[in-house]
Amino acid sequence: MKQFCSILFIGYVLLLSSCSQKLYQLTTKENPWADDYSGISGMKNYKQWGAYNVHDPSCLLIGDTYYMYSTDAIYREDSAAIKKDALPFGYIQMRKSKDLVNWEFAGWAFKEIPQEAVKWVHENNNGKGATNIWAPYILEYKGKYRLYYSVSAFAKQISYIGLAESDSPEGPWELKGCVVKTKEGDVMNAIDPSIVTNPANGEQWMHYGSYFGGLQCVQLNPETGLTMKEGDQGQLTARRYNGKKNNIEAPEIIYNPELKQYFLFVSYAPLITTYDVRVGRSDKPEVPFLDYSGKDMREETDNFPILTYPYQFRN
Repeated sequence: MKQFCSILFIGYVLLLSSCSQKLYQLTTKENPWADDYSGISGMKNYKQWGAYNVHDPSCLLIGDTYYMYSTDAIYREDSAAIKKDALPFGYIQMRKSKDLVNWEFAGWAFKEIPQEAVKWVHENNNGKGATNIWAPYILEYKGKYRLYYSVSAFAKQISYIGLAESDSPEGPWELKGCVVKTKEGDVMNAIDPSIVTNPANGEQWMHYGSYFGGLQCVQLNPETGLTMKEGDQGQLTARRYNGKKNNIEAPEIIYNPELKQYFLFVSYAPLITTYDVRVGRSDKPEVPFLDYSGKDMREETDNFPILTYPYQFRN
């Protein structure tokens, strides 16, 4: 019996050794996938972008077509080419797809940054900032399409979430006004909107915010798409340990009809380093949201679990 066990053990060791060698050979093999899209990233190639140059996407299925809206960030943007070749350039990129794989570029939502947003940022930031539009959010309500957008002064609380509306998911978009705006000294920062509807009573809640005082939520008037009370900035929904130093941003709120619960996804840490996503859940669309351990996400602590993280593997 002992001899038989010894033979099994030796065979097991040899098997592990063989697997280890094969695994090493696999990990040292050259990566077959292209790691960048610099060859078509320029403005003149915008019709070939497909899913490239997409940041902060918001997607909505309309009939048999998915429509996606994203931040107007372009890798290695060439401003000279825009002027030289008279290329169309705007703010908030729009795309459409039948299968979520092959995307057709459908143009830009706006030809210019809404002036009411620019005015707010400039008045509160010595005439600077508001150079692009971030983190759009798309919503359909009674046959109308609502496009929420963010304009800000970089790394400051001087920000503006506005609303535009259209009869078509491709526009043209009519400006409907300010949803939430913030300035230096406010607790919150008015960017990164995400909206959920309570199926039981039709209430709509917008979650938003980044950095500074944490994430907030505010109730919207479904008929107008704006806040129920003019000037309302809402209430705290999530923050993290040592929030003045440690980042939290970009809430995404969804409702799960099977569990009848709301899930709030949040992003931790700086974008280009240890960016990661965490989640909490609630019986209500506003507060409180609890993490896996039952901790209230409004407490000044870090919440778990970590759902995604930029782990690095060889090749």
